[in-house]
Amino acid sequence: MPSQLKELTTVASSPSTVVMEREEGRVRVERTGGAWRVTLEPSDPGRHMESRTHETRYPLELIEGIAEIKEFGNICDEMRRDEAEDYVARNIRQTIAGYCSLPSLKGARVLDFGCGMGASTMRLANLLPDSRIVGIELEPQLLRIARKRQEFYGAQNVTLLQSPGGDQLPPEIGTFDVIMFSALFEHLLPGERATLLPRIWSLLNPSGILFITETPHRWHPREGHTTRLPFINYAPDAVALWATRRFCRRYPRDVSWEFLLREGIRGGSVREIMGILRTAGGGRPSLLKPLPSDVRDRIDVWFRETTQSRSKKLMRTAFKMLRYSTGITYVPSLSLAIRKSATVQSA
Repeated sequence: MPSQLKELTTVASSPSTVVMEREEGRVRVERTGGAWRVTLEPSDPGRHMESRTHETRYPLELIEGIAEIKEFGNICDEMRRDEAEDYVARNIRQTIAGYCSLPSLKGARVLDFGCGMGASTMRLANLLPDSRIVGIELEPQLLRIARKRQEFYGAQNVTLLQSPGGDQLPPEIGTFDVIMFSALFEHLLPGERATLLPRIWSLLNPSGILFITETPHRWHPREGHTTRLPFINYAPDAVALWATRRFCRRYPRDVSWEFLLREGIRGGSVREIMGILRTAGGGRPSLLKPLPSDVRDRIDVWFRETTQSRSKKLMRTAFKMLRYSTGITYVPSLSLAIRKSATVQSA
């Protein structure tokens, strides 16, 4: 669903403190040294919050822009995505470096498809300063924030474009050596996945790489992206909708199934993605193996992208045992590198 501007009112303002109010609560912004501390004060104490507070270097104009658009509980999280080194930055760095050497991408054209508010785009620009980064976004409200981020960072190697429609691309966009699907695939509706992914695949140069990252696994026992409920990934759509309405406080009781699909409730799988690409034509897709190093497989790539807590270490051990005993490589979220063969494949 398109992002809508929320009614945001400034209720207090001084050189050191600004308090903005939305229907869901207040956003308190306080000067601390050379930064701002953003604190969320929800009207409902039980409201789901990804992060309640964050210290940011953003200017007030950019903070206000994010507060106008983002879901209330995710306002601080949106700033963390960009500014925290253990968030999008680590994910992109570990994903790309896990499968190809960064010097080999010097001068490459890189597409950040569905760039949203530009957190991943700015991190790509920082990681690949000698490459040309093109960010594409459908929703003008999100693109406005991405452009403010680009201005804040002075990212000269970035071009931001708006898609003319959900199933269309900007004219004369050209082709790319690298395409990033960062935290995007899960938000596509089933029909969009089957039509849009082949269209994006056609923009990839022969021997180019498509990265699909931060997409929750469709068959993980706990659906952690939207509802945080166990086992509904295995339930029929109607049952999953009933369980969400009944047990998940994050969404209203009348939430629609289409809204939940757009939120990313159904994740993705290697089989689904590779199946779509194999029928797309224009070049055979092949899953890349990680570069020879301490990263031996996609399990290691996933682990290096996470917080590496004790529980994640135990999960990695379990996933390794599953791989050694069955040959199945399984991780809670996908980080895939898919190379396009140089040989043209007919549809």
